[in-house]
Amino acid sequence: MTGRKIILFVFIFIFAVLAERPQDVLTLKSRYGFKVERRQPINFNAFLDFGTNFTKPILYVSVAILNDVIQFKKTEVGYNAAYRVSMALRSHGQSLLQKTQVMHVQLKDFKRTNSIHEFQHHTFRLENWPAHFILKPGTYEALLTIEDLTTRKSTHLKSTLNVQDYFSKRQHTSICFLRQNADSSASFPLLALQRSVPFGKPVIAFAHIIADSAYKDSLTFQIFQQHKLLHSEHFRSPADSDLITLHHPLPMDLLREGTYRLVVSAGKQKLSRPFRVIWFQKPTYLYEYELAIRPMRYILSENEFNTIKALNHKNLTEWFESYWKEHDPTPKTAFNELLFEFFQRVQEANRKFGTRNHEGWESDRGRIYLLYGPPLKIDNGRYTSQSNPYLVWEYSNGQKFIFIDKNRNGEFNLMDTTRSQD
Repeated sequence: MTGRKIILFVFIFIFAVLAERPQDVLTLKSRYGFKVERRQPINFNAFLDFGTNFTKPILYVSVAILNDVIQFKKTEVGYNAAYRVSMALRSHGQSLLQKTQVMHVQLKDFKRTNSIHEFQHHTFRLENWPAHFILKPGTYEALLTIEDLTTRKSTHLKSTLNVQDYFSKRQHTSICFLRQNADSSASFPLLALQRSVPFGKPVIAFAHIIADSAYKDSLTFQIFQQHKLLHSEHFRSPADSDLITLHHPLPMDLLREGTYRLVVSAGKQKLSRPFRVIWFQKPTYLYEYELAIRPMRYILSENEFNTIKALNHKNLTEWFESYWKEHDPTPKTAFNELLFEFFQRVQEANRKFGTRNHEGWESDRGRIYLLYGPPLKIDNGRYTSQSNPYLVWEYSNGQKFIFIDKNRNGEFNLMDTTRSQD
């Protein structure tokens, strides 16, 4: 974000097994009174892996920072940001690991610097342990410093690393999640979320397991929800000696919002990992179906809308989910593209055209925006002095919509609809 000072506040939890409440979710109160869940602007996660020949472990630390909280500066080639990340791991005052790295971000589009959905992802690898050091079960102190190189403001953070018996005995690591479509430069694209995965996004489950020789390349991969088995696979995984590498995608097409448990078995070894699927970009109206039904008057008949509007909560919920299931262009996946597109347009219409008197979707421009999407071109006569203020929206199919502000109060009403004869 340009033009203002931003102190990058961060909280990192370096862990083998998480011991505190994760910082994935930011719970906000909507303007309608109910709560919505959004992703925290800064996420940190870490994963402790076996090192080469099991001599020294490797600590991977992942950070994701929302573009909107980064201080960007305009340059000749775009918009740049830089910050220094310093990490350290200590035990009883002794420094075991430390690393400092300056991160640079360059964007060409100014809008991306203010994005509330785009994150900058970084993964750090720490493995320079002291000579003859053995990582034993216990609690370690993790320190992190972030210095914004534009504002010169620093944030100092401290957390703990809990090492469990199963890791120190070289039985298996914990299960972590990786970003599947990560940039090719990310050698180990650890997901920065601690206990959740983003709804509808591809995610890889990863772990290392030391299994009995009879089971060294055989894995059972299961997902449960409230003790109910939802998904089960049995497959063979390439193994290096007795070391099994789990690198398998979660069936995200099947997983709706909710809490799950991943269980992986390899012989006598059984790994378990709870996680939540969260729709961080869920349009606000979808949190309450009584609210969501209102803009659907534009896509339902008048009789149908009046009937649905009178339903009680239970029946409305059943009707709403059934309606959008029937209109799902990809019914075999959990993510409904048409549902998201419609209610994302509702959200955008409210942001662009809302006033004190009505929601943005209720205006003429809001209605056209919902039905046709953003215009390809806008002829802006908002500030003309020779006539009433006007706007002309043009679409790729030649359709044009003319809006006039007769009362010069910012209310643009639809006056004409034309189609190009070209």
